[in-house]
Amino acid sequence: MKSAAYKIVKPVINATAPLFKGKLLKTFQAMSPRISETEKQVLEIGDVGIEGDIYAGKIDWQALYAREKHRLSDEEKAFLEGPVEELCRMIDDYEVYEGKEQDIPQKAWDFIRENKFLGMIIPKQYGGLEFSALGHSMVIHKLASRNFTAAINVMVPNSLGPAELILHYGTEEQKEHWLPLLAEGKEIPCFGLTEPNVGSDATAIETTGTVKKDDDGKPYLHIDNVNKRYITLAPIATLIGLAVNVKDPDRILSDNPEPGITVALVKRDTPGLEIGDRHQAMRVPFQNGPIRCAEEGIKVPVEDFVVGGAKNVGKGWPMLVTLLSVGRGISLPSVSLAGMKMALRITGAYGRVRKQFGLPVGEFEGVKKHLGEMAGLTYIAEATRVATLRTIDDKKIPSVATAMVKYHLTENMRRTVTDAMDILGGKAVMHGPQNLIQRMYTTIPIGITVEGANIMTRNFMIFGQGSVRAHPYLLDEVAATENPNAKEGANQLWDLLMNKHIPNLLENADKAKYLGRKKPGNSIEGYKQQIERLSAAFNVAANISVTTIGAALKSKENLGARMGDVMSYLYMATCALEKFEDDGRPEADRPLVDWSCQWALEKAESALDEFIPNYKDYTAAAAKKVPLLRIVDMAKFLQKTTLPAGKKLSKPSDALTLKAADIILTPGEARDRLTEGVFHPAGEENNPINVLEKAFAQVIKTDPIEKTIRKAVKKGDLDSFDPAAAAKAGVISAEDAAALEKTNELVAKVVNVDHFTPAHFK
Repeated sequence: MKSAAYKIVKPVINATAPLFKGKLLKTFQAMSPRISETEKQVLEIGDVGIEGDIYAGKIDWQALYAREKHRLSDEEKAFLEGPVEELCRMIDDYEVYEGKEQDIPQKAWDFIRENKFLGMIIPKQYGGLEFSALGHSMVIHKLASRNFTAAINVMVPNSLGPAELILHYGTEEQKEHWLPLLAEGKEIPCFGLTEPNVGSDATAIETTGTVKKDDDGKPYLHIDNVNKRYITLAPIATLIGLAVNVKDPDRILSDNPEPGITVALVKRDTPGLEIGDRHQAMRVPFQNGPIRCAEEGIKVPVEDFVVGGAKNVGKGWPMLVTLLSVGRGISLPSVSLAGMKMALRITGAYGRVRKQFGLPVGEFEGVKKHLGEMAGLTYIAEATRVATLRTIDDKKIPSVATAMVKYHLTENMRRTVTDAMDILGGKAVMHGPQNLIQRMYTTIPIGITVEGANIMTRNFMIFGQGSVRAHPYLLDEVAATENPNAKEGANQLWDLLMNKHIPNLLENADKAKYLGRKKPGNSIEGYKQQIERLSAAFNVAANISVTTIGAALKSKENLGARMGDVMSYLYMATCALEKFEDDGRPEADRPLVDWSCQWALEKAESALDEFIPNYKDYTAAAAKKVPLLRIVDMAKFLQKTTLPAGKKLSKPSDALTLKAADIILTPGEARDRLTEGVFHPAGEENNPINVLEKAFAQVIKTDPIEKTIRKAVKKGDLDSFDPAAAAKAGVISAEDAAALEKTNELVAKVVNVDHFTPAHFK
């Protein structure tokens, strides 16, 4: 859709180009967001996928649906059905939390090593399993559905850490030496990044490595001021990766006296290294602790123990960002989905088993509405996880998408598990092995906090990276302003702005205005239309805010957060449609995809609707400094362009939400598909989840018998609900009465909670 207005004025613009190119360059330099060298390294690393199409306002649905559908390999399936299943059965979740060791049993650790769980990302040539991102994710996903500690123990060595750093950036000698040892679990890795004064601002690392020469003239790092904390697996690690700020005052390695962030490898037995204490994160029993060094520091040879050798000194930051960007899309999303699916499956079954006032609690509309929302959130979260993994398996680094998926899936888990706590009530509060939710609930803050705290991720990372990295032209425009040849830079900028950027903006303004007047439809095509409309609107709002606010946008965190929300919810809605298509459009899943799209689209539109008045407040204050804001009422332009008819989308209706709830309240393929990939403790007679699943199946089986008795009571054929009396009166058979007795026994086990003698608390 070409802008008619632009076609008219373009000849005039081209004719006056010589007069304005230089001024345009200076104006753009003053208004565009400033990008530091550190930020530039980050932005140059990431790839752009669906989120880039959203920013451009153009979704190529045909190309999206034609993307290669990565599936688990036969080897990955066998691993999930064999070693992963076996490992899950070795672990008693409650015992891990209550045990003195505060860890999984030694036999489980031995099994992990023997079966190369720690080498999933390591290629076979180095003795690893060489799994895909999808395969890696599904292993973590299944383990987390059984026990969080086991999942973390396996997750960390396969995420950001020595193995991945060595694999991508190490010398051949480092790969040949370390990767086989890591794959076989003979070395346990951890990675030390966070410090007391360094959290999200990882570039401010205070651990210092000074380049010196040993007696043989070989360079080494004298590392001091090591004070790392929150380091997972540190208490048991044998190979530690350390982020170090390197200084080379004597210019031993190069002419640069301050090379900067570097990744060093340190063996546990290195003199001066202090390690072994433990933190207690929410009393969740996984190995986590500080890493320090003695006052005299530690000595690390450069060529052997800096990842990649001397040539990689000072190049650690882009290395870390690359791997963090991938890890965010695999690790925590896998754990979060496991928590959501388990909470949903447990709560759905409990909603049918537990009765109040003679009715299953899951049939009360208030409870059922929460169940439906939990089901919808799980569906869209799974769609988003799989879509992002697909991009990673395409050998891309979707840094913006992985920030979105980390933030939203951990937040979805927070809401879903909290709702499960609400529905289970006292059953979820009383501590003990029969509590189905408590241990899951305690893990929520950990996911919210690590790999970029969620407040920071939402306020800084998603739109902070997306406004430049996902923008189709801005990164090139900023590069043009930094061209040392001012004339050449001015020509580049003019071409980008006048022939690409502005036409794209105006086309999207026309598109948003046109589609904004059309009535939204709750159909697959209707959802596509709304994604197209809101993508175009987002393009306009994002371009205007970046152009007018420019460098100040970093400090306007709430504006950036709302723009990030728009992009995130549109990304999630697009992923939901891709999943529905990929699954073959099963009619039974239709309430889930409808709920997901309606929820996400309403959220996206609401974020845009909230952005405009807050942007208006900013422009009123900034008009004195930004000439454009004195000439044009940009907030009014945004309102008329992006939301010409105002906010028009609604949240999912109660009726739709209740239909989504029916899926999780009813045994069948749709329920199993929605909770696919979690561990089922079938055969574990006393496992409370197994007892619940049995009770759920039995309640469904005997529900018609119960209804027959209640009908007889209502007619006056029976005095009360008494299965034995009903059998004696011929209302039901003796077999039916026995089935109901079995139901009652199982239900009693499910609703029971643990109690302890006073001696337990001494």
